[in-house]
Amino acid sequence: MLEAIHCLFEGCRYSAVAMAVSAIEFRLFEFMKQINPEASKLEKDPLGLLIKECLNNPDYSKQLPERHQPPLQLCNQFRVFSVHPKTEMIGQNEAMSAIYLAFSFILDSRVRKASATAFGA
Repeated sequence: MLEAIHCLFEGCRYSAVAMAVSAIEFRLFEFMKQINPEASKLEKDPLGLLIKECLNNPDYSKQLPERHQPPLQLCNQFRVFSVHPKTEMIGQNEAMSAIYLAFSFILDSRVRKASATAFGA
């Protein structure tokens, strides 16, 4: 997240989005592995597939706070805009939104609690 903020301050909005969404991807993958250790096989899947699996599989979706479902999809769309050929502009507001949504997701204690609960903690 520090790299995302640094990129934003440097005016590198596409990079800021890519870094923020990378933090989301890392946290989502950890969340999924803690709920189901077999999720490790998804390690090479792109974020879009991780999100789809997380939202469509009740093992994950029941433990993921509902408020994070639309933002995960939105951040993935921002990621697509930021790392693929530039058909859409990423403005300062979108870059800041991706960073705010990333912090909201990775710092949510309910997500961490759900992850810990999967191991009986």
